[in-house]
Amino acid sequence: MSVPHFPIHRDQRDNFHDLAAYDLSVDLESIEKQFDKTLLQLVDYIDMLDEPALVQAVIDLNESYQDLLQQQAQAAQCDAELDEIKKRYLQISSAATPVTIDTVRDYIDGTTQIQSLQQFYDDTHQEDFKNIRISNNSNNKRKTRGSAATYGAPLSTERLLTILPYIIDDPTCVVPDDTETEETEDDIQIEGGKIELSCPITCKPFENPMISKKCGHVFDKEGIQIYFNTPDKKKCPQGACGHELTATDFKPDQVMLLRCKINKMKRPTTTENLDTL
Repeated sequence: MSVPHFPIHRDQRDNFHDLAAYDLSVDLESIEKQFDKTLLQLVDYIDMLDEPALVQAVIDLNESYQDLLQQQAQAAQCDAELDEIKKRYLQISSAATPVTIDTVRDYIDGTTQIQSLQQFYDDTHQEDFKNIRISNNSNNKRKTRGSAATYGAPLSTERLLTILPYIIDDPTCVVPDDTETEETEDDIQIEGGKIELSCPITCKPFENPMISKKCGHVFDKEGIQIYFNTPDKKKCPQGACGHELTATDFKPDQVMLLRCKINKMKRPTTTENLDTL
């Protein structure tokens, strides 16, 4: 004789609602923090690596990070599926014949039946959810490119992994729009489709690039100190910009610094070449 199954007793509904899949969020967040730490270390020492080693490191990190995003998407999908299945099962249970002294025998001998939660989950999961996919965060990102609030914002692991291959290949390249970097053709100095790696104020290569949080234009810290030598507002040094700024409107530009580090790695200075000779 098969084990009989009964509808959910009303006194047990709170316990039923508490049923949940194992929470992976803490583990996944810990792994993501390790990615952040590893990538930041790579960026800090990027000019000490040779190009093949850097390319391979980025490829390996990107593959692992995509696996993590997939795990996050699957965990979210599992949670959503379980919530929906619980909702449906509770409806079925509520509509079933109540268990009383008069009806309990019908459940025991099989005259009245109800699926177990496990059986209902297995059947519903296979049939109703086989085509459901929950997109990961990278497909649901709110488009903020061009918003002044995003200029100088910390780079996420995903953004860094997206733009690194382009910048490694060519530190002066204009990164495609869909990578959502804070640099656009209207925001930075471009000559012939290339991004200038020198400050428009000092006309020297960037040492400490700073980006305006209001307009996204980039200048070296030294140039900012020279140009904004008083607390008063001045127009942005970039021609035709028009934004009024002070020195406090600037933050370190991680992307430009990354470009300069990789450019230094790929193209050693003339002095270094002479020293080698």
